[in-house]
Amino acid sequence: MAPRKGHSEQVSSWAELIVDAVAEDLGPPDAWPVAEGYHDSLALATIEAIQSLGVRYAGVRRVVGRYRRFQADGGADAGTDGASDLRRTFDDLVASPDGHFTSATDSGSSPGWTHH
Repeated sequence: MAPRKGHSEQVSSWAELIVDAVAEDLGPPDAWPVAEGYHDSLALATIEAIQSLGVRYAGVRRVVGRYRRFQADGGADAGTDGASDLRRTFDDLVASPDGHFTSATDSGSSPGWTHH
């Protein structure tokens, strides 16, 4: 279906208005503050995004900290983990009845995450 005459000009006009409004509100991009977060770790950003949906942020920080410790205990650097690292980690874990994660080969249920 071909766009109506003038449709692309109207879209361009709206897009320019949006860009102008954002630029006016936020200023130039090089002046924006750098967000704290996980620039090199999609895994940590994913954990934070999911956990942030339903808990207080202090709880999110604890979960991220447990993931970092779990990975470090296994010789990995959570600060550079990608999505495949996160998936592999959770594939190796099972939830215990008390809601904590333990390794699939660990028969005990220690709080937090334990590495196998």
